Amino acid sequence: MASKKFLSLSDLEVISVMGGVLFLILTSQMSIPLKPVPITLQTFGVMLVGLTFKRSAAIKSIIFYLLLGAMGAPVFANFQGGYHCLMGPTGGYLWGFLAAIIFMTTFRKHLQNENLIYIFINCMLGTLIILACGFGWLGNFMGFEQAVKSGLFPFLIPGFIKIILVMISVRYLKLIQN
Repeated sequence: MASKKFLSLSDLEVISVMGGVLFLILTSQMSIPLKPVPITLQTFGVMLVGLTFKRSAAIKSIIFYLLLGAMGAPVFANFQGGYHCLMGPTGGYLWGFLAAIIFMTTFRKHLQNENLIYIFINCMLGTLIILACGFGWLGNFMGFEQAVKSGLFPFLIPGFIKIILVMISVRYLKLIQN
């Protein structure tokens, strides 16, 4: 008689997705409350999920996070929730998370290289996708020039710092895995 596995692959994916959503919720609450868009650790969370989760679990984590927020759960920055967050000034950044995670997991899958240069490039491109979606969308609310001033420039240095933190975190996670 064959013994039943404690967790099937689908159970492990559900646990990964739930963990990813929880991690994104936690990182979204760590913020510097700028207007109209706060600086948060959400992009750190997105990048770490994109570099460490299996592709399907990473994408599902972002989708469920966005769905929870759209349904009104206070999962976005500063305990915000509701579909208006996805359609308002910060919505582009939130949608950018999904675009970035799809890109990052595709990049990771095709290159299958985990050295620091690869991780840096993947994070840089993921960050640029989030910022492009974010300030591009924000421009609909305040004009392009103002969106660049308040929705792009303030995020460049913090974005670079988050990339370095993600690189350190990924290397550490790989070390403790071995």
